[in-house]
Amino acid sequence: MILVIPLISHLLISLVVLSLPNLTRREILFGVIVPSGFRSSPDGRRAIRRFRLAVAIPILAGLIAITQRDAFSWVFTATLATIIAGSVAFVLLHRRVKAFAVQPPPVR
Repeated sequence: MILVIPLISHLLISLVVLSLPNLTRREILFGVIVPSGFRSSPDGRRAIRRFRLAVAIPILAGLIAITQRDAFSWVFTATLATIIAGSVAFVLLHRRVKAFAVQPPPVR
C-alpha cells in the first residue's frame, strides 16, 4: 500500500501532462493556430509524437525510481521532472509549429 499512493499520484499527473495537446480546440496545437487538418497531417502527428516521447521518458524513469527507491522521497522529483520535460517540450514544439501558423478569422 505504501507504494500504490505515490505511483497513482505520479501517474495521474503524468496523464494530465501527456494529454496537453488534446486539451485545446482542434485548430490550436501547442498554442499556435494551425489549419483545421494539421493535427492529422504528418507534421502535426510528428509534433504530437515528439511531445509524448519527451514526456514518456521522465514518466518511465520516475516509475522505475519510485518502485526501486523510497517511494515518497522520489515521487516529488519524478513528478517535477515530468512537468519540466512537458513544459520544455511544449515551448520547443510551439516554436517548431509556429512555421505552420495561419491567421485566425476575424471576430464579428
